[in-house]
Amino acid sequence: MRFYYYLKEYQQELPSVKSYEELLEIISVLVSQPIESLVLCKENNSALKESDISGLDNDSVLVVYSLGRVLCDGLNKEGVCLNPQCRYHNKKVVECCGFVSSARIYHGCTGTCSFCGSRFDVDGIYLKNCHFDMFSIRNGEQPKQTDQIDAKNLLPLYYDISSISPSEQYDFDVKSMDEYVCKKCFKHIDNDHDCERVHRRSLCEDCVSIAKLCVCCMQLALP
Repeated sequence: MRFYYYLKEYQQELPSVKSYEELLEIISVLVSQPIESLVLCKENNSALKESDISGLDNDSVLVVYSLGRVLCDGLNKEGVCLNPQCRYHNKKVVECCGFVSSARIYHGCTGTCSFCGSRFDVDGIYLKNCHFDMFSIRNGEQPKQTDQIDAKNLLPLYYDISSISPSEQYDFDVKSMDEYVCKKCFKHIDNDHDCERVHRRSLCEDCVSIAKLCVCCMQLALP
């Protein structure tokens, strides 16, 4: 069996387990976390149920989370909740932001605890099962854009926010894996998602054709 705990992948021969609690006990030892602090999910991120145990085998894939830190697809902000009344007081929690446009991340930015509503300082962000554009902004200069980046479903990407300088900011435009919008004409791109033109540059075929035509016209106009 393969299972994933945030940024770590584990491979484990599955013994004959008969209950959710028995499987949870085995996994808690491997990830060195208390059994009562973990939750098990299937590959599609839905909760693993007692009725699913009998169907598990060594080809099965599971995702393991700590309670209070279950990730959603897209952007997730992580930090420590400091509300004494919260069940996760002084523990890491996650705000699931999902697919967002122009989410500004910087040193000192905050998130909202999903359990008590208190604000917390963001230490880092996870990006899961999505693709995104990231714009870096330093010292008030013009934003610099990366190529589109893929974040996997089982092994998310993590960015440590606590270590960036006060002069740095990052803007994230996060979309689902099957959603692409042309950066030139802003039309949704419905096909060719695997080609470089769409997958990395997010350009529709019409805009690329127009750009090539313009280049040809300029070359013909040269003496």
